[in-house]
Amino acid sequence: MASVNSTASTQSSSSLSGIKGFGGMASGIDTDTLVASLTNTEQTKIDKQNQQVQKLEWQQEAYREIITKMQSFQSKYLDITSKTDITRSASFNTITASASGKAVSVTTNSESFSTSFTINSIQQLASGMKIASGRVSGNIIGSVDLMSLLNGEDYTNPENIEGTTLAGLAGKSLSFTLDGSTKAVAFDNEFMESFYTAYDSSDPEGASKAFQSALQDKLDSAFGAGRIDVSYDANGGLKLDTAKSSALSVYAVGDDKSPLEALGIVNGATNKINLNKQISSLEESQAFAKALAEDIEADEEGIKTYKIEINGVEFSIKNNTSLRSVMNQINNSNAGVNLTYSEISDTFTLTSTATGSGANIEIKDEDGFLASLGLVSGASAEEPTVTEGQNAVFFIDGERVERESNKNISVNGMFLTLEATSEEAIQVETSADTSSLKDMIVGFVNDYNEMIEMINKARKEERSNDYAPLTDAQKKEMSDSEIEKWEEKAKAGILRNDTTLNSISSKLNSLMYTSFNGFSFYEMGVQSAGYTENGKLTINEDKLDTALSTKSEQVKDFFLGETGFGNAMKNAVNSAVKTSGPKGSRGSLIEKAGIGNTASDTENNITSKIKDIKKYIETLQDRLEQRQQYWWKKFSALESLVSNMDGMSSLIGAYTSN
Repeated sequence: MASVNSTASTQSSSSLSGIKGFGGMASGIDTDTLVASLTNTEQTKIDKQNQQVQKLEWQQEAYREIITKMQSFQSKYLDITSKTDITRSASFNTITASASGKAVSVTTNSESFSTSFTINSIQQLASGMKIASGRVSGNIIGSVDLMSLLNGEDYTNPENIEGTTLAGLAGKSLSFTLDGSTKAVAFDNEFMESFYTAYDSSDPEGASKAFQSALQDKLDSAFGAGRIDVSYDANGGLKLDTAKSSALSVYAVGDDKSPLEALGIVNGATNKINLNKQISSLEESQAFAKALAEDIEADEEGIKTYKIEINGVEFSIKNNTSLRSVMNQINNSNAGVNLTYSEISDTFTLTSTATGSGANIEIKDEDGFLASLGLVSGASAEEPTVTEGQNAVFFIDGERVERESNKNISVNGMFLTLEATSEEAIQVETSADTSSLKDMIVGFVNDYNEMIEMINKARKEERSNDYAPLTDAQKKEMSDSEIEKWEEKAKAGILRNDTTLNSISSKLNSLMYTSFNGFSFYEMGVQSAGYTENGKLTINEDKLDTALSTKSEQVKDFFLGETGFGNAMKNAVNSAVKTSGPKGSRGSLIEKAGIGNTASDTENNITSKIKDIKKYIETLQDRLEQRQQYWWKKFSALESLVSNMDGMSSLIGAYTSN
C-alpha cells in the first residue's frame, strides 16, 4: 500500500551520554542504562502513541485503496461521459442501421426498433436564405482623368510633353504585386518608344490610347499577356483589372509616390480585401465599396461607428477594427447567420444558419456598412443575389416528405441525415446487435466482483494481536526483510469489522438482489457465486443472451430511469466516495480517510486524529526530556562527590606514607 501521510518519527531510548557527557567515570556506574531505565515509563508512552499513528496511517492507506477502486468503477459505469455508463439510454441501443449509397446517413438510439424502408429519391436538400454579393472590389481605378491630361497636344513635338502626366512619369517606376509575385514597372525609354509607336496624332484620343497600349505592353512583359488588363473607366480614370481569382496591388517604389499621385491611385491600392486590415485602411486602399455613409461623425479619437441590425440583433462596428473581427462578431452572435468572404471570387456571402423555407434574413443597414460589402441592393455595380431558404423534399416508400432540416429526421424510430440529392433509390435496413450491451453487462459484473471482493476481504481479514507496529528501537535490531514481513502481518486485518465497510457491502449486496421496474439481475442470469465467494456474482451467459434478445425492453427498464438499478447503484457508490461539497457532506469513506488531489486529503477524520496524537506526542517528549534532565543532574552530583572523595583519599594516603 502506498504511503499516504508521513509516519510520525518515533522516539526510542537514545544514548543519553551522547547528550550529557560520559557518565560513571568516577563511580563506575552505567549512567546511560540507569537513566533509560528510570525514564522507561515516559518512553513507553511515546512508543505507544507512535504505534497508534502508524496504525491510523495504515488504515488510511487501506481505505484509500478501496476508494480508488470504487472511483474507477464509478467512472466506468456510473459517469454519463463513459460509453459504458449503465444510466445512459444510448448504452442500451441494440439496433444498428445502414443505408445503401452515400446520400443518406442513419443513426439509431435505445428507442429504435427493427424495420426497413426505401427512400425513393431526394429531390432537394434543406437550405437557409443566402445573400451573395457581386464582385466587391474588382478593379483598381485612378481618380485622374487621363483623357484631359494627355490629349489635346501634339506629342510628336517634344515641347508639348513638358508639364504633362507623361512627362511627370518619365524615368520613374511603380511596384505591382500579382498573386504574390512582385515586379517593378518603369516608365523608361522602352515605355516611351512603345508609347510613340502606338501614338496617332490624328486621333483626338491618340495619347490616351497610346499610354494604355504602352502600359499594357509593360505589364504583359512583366506578368504575361492577359494577366492584367489596362483600360479607362467611364470617367476617364485609369482602370487595372484582373481575372476574378487574381489579387493585384500597386505600391510606390521607395518614398517616391509621385507616379501614384499622377495616376490618382492610392499607395497599396488592391482589388481584393485583406480581412486582417482595419476598415479605415480598407477604405483608403480603395478595396472597399463606396457605400459607407459620409455623414458619420468621428469621435474624439477619430473613430467612426457604423450600426447595422441582422435578424433583430444590433451591431456597432468601429472602423479601427479589422473586417475579420467584425465577421467573427456577427458569426458568433445570436443573429443566426454566417458571413464569409471568398478571395477567389471577391464576394461576400451572408447565409442563414437555420434551414427551411421560413429561414429568412432581415437586415437594417442605415450607415451603409453591409451595402459596402455588396450585400444590399444598389451599393455596387453588381447586384447581390438572394436565394430563398427551402425545405428538404424526399420520398419514402412512395410518400412525399418535406422537412425544414437535413439532420435528425425521425423515421420509424431512426434518425436520417440527408447528405446529397439523389434520384437513385436508397434502402435503409436495421438489425439487432446485443453484443456490445452484453459486453457492458459482463464487464460490469466482473468489475463489481473485483470491487466487492476488495471491500469484503478488508472487513473480514483476520487480525493478529501479536504483531504491533515496530518502534524505532525494535527496527534497529531487525533486517529490512524482517521488518517487511513483520509489518505485512501487522497490517493484516487493519479494517476488520469496520462499520463503514460493513454498511457499504451490505448496501451493494442488497442492490444486486433487488428487482427494479419489475425486473431483476437473476432474470438476466446474474446471481450469487455462493457464500464462500465473498459476495461475488456469477453469470449464466446463455440466460443473459436470451434475456437480451427476447426481453430487451425489460433489461433497459431495469437499468434506466430514476427508479432503475443504475440510479440506485450510482447513489450507493456516491454515498461512499463523493468528493465534492464541504466537509460533512462528502461520501462516508471520504469523510473517514480522504483522497489525494482534493480538499479531503487533509480534511478527514483519520488525518485529524493523527494531528491530535502528534501534538500529544510533543507533550510526552517534553516530559521525557525533563525527566532525563532531572536524573542526569542527580548522577552528575554523585559523580562529583565520588570524585572529591577519591581526591581526599589520595591526599590522606600520601600524607600517611610520609
